[in-house]
Amino acid sequence: MMEIKKHIIDVSYITILKVVAVLLLVAFLFYIRDIILLFIAALIIASALDPLVDKMQTKHIPRGVTVLAIYVIFVALIVWAASNIIPVATGQSKTLLQNVPLYLEHLTQRFPSFANISRTLGLQNELASTISTSNVFQTTTGVFSGVASALVALVLSFYMVVSEDSFRRFLKIVVPREHQSYATVLMARIRKQIGRWLIGQLALMLIMFVMSYVSLLILGVNNALILAIIAGFLEVVPFVGPIIAIFPAVIVASIQSPVLGLVAVPVVFILLQQLEGHIFGPKIMGSAIGVNPIVVILGIFIGYSLAGITGAIFAVPIIAAVSVFLKDLWEIRKEDLIIDQDMRATAVKHN
Repeated sequence: MMEIKKHIIDVSYITILKVVAVLLLVAFLFYIRDIILLFIAALIIASALDPLVDKMQTKHIPRGVTVLAIYVIFVALIVWAASNIIPVATGQSKTLLQNVPLYLEHLTQRFPSFANISRTLGLQNELASTISTSNVFQTTTGVFSGVASALVALVLSFYMVVSEDSFRRFLKIVVPREHQSYATVLMARIRKQIGRWLIGQLALMLIMFVMSYVSLLILGVNNALILAIIAGFLEVVPFVGPIIAIFPAVIVASIQSPVLGLVAVPVVFILLQQLEGHIFGPKIMGSAIGVNPIVVILGIFIGYSLAGITGAIFAVPIIAAVSVFLKDLWEIRKEDLIIDQDMRATAVKHN
């Protein structure tokens, strides 16, 4: 009896120690989440570069040369955007945000029921307080001010791509020997899926931005550039993002003309979303993620609550990576069930 009690006490101590160790690990990972996000950013960039670099390597072009050429083109695009697009977008953003009280006033005049909703939710006071007491470009500044972090991510991704065995050596350090083979294969599949997702997502965002911008220009909607940028960025959120993107354009256009805002703009955006959902999306993305959109949306909100916009951006590739591992576990579980059923059937026959 004493031996049983001693065994129970030992097991409970071991369980408590394991729980404490897991909690400490989670706390530590949360504490260094910025470093983890930096590493994930480098992994995402490397995953997107891998296919092109591999293809160029077959043509006897060194991997380092290809990566450097891509970086030069990327920097050139950033410089061009900084001198041509960002100033215009910034000016339109200021105009758009400064006119928010005007937009709300027009909405309450044209739609009396909106006044009750606005008053109930406190939209006018909240927006006025936000615009007057804080920097409306704090988020944008935070994104573009992390130059050092971006450089570190680019350097890390450079070494990940150029040194083909870098990840394998890293896995040998952090993964037990008996799991190294599977971890290597799993990481290769994760990188392939993340790279496919990133390239496809960037293509869809660009397509939606261009189509929205051209359409808004043709309709003559004010602040067309910033509205199109919003539509492009929200493309990353499945289902909900494109729907949310309609509202800023509808509100701005409604100030110019009720017909423009309540008829023309919604019809055009719905048509664009149909093109994206039935033509561009399936052809570009295919089964790049293979995860339920509801899970993706929840992941984006969780990522935002943990690490702001950066966490929201990285939520989708993280979900894609986790889904690859969970699918493997599910396949293993199914194989175990099949083996167990076969063994039971064999035992029944022998009996």
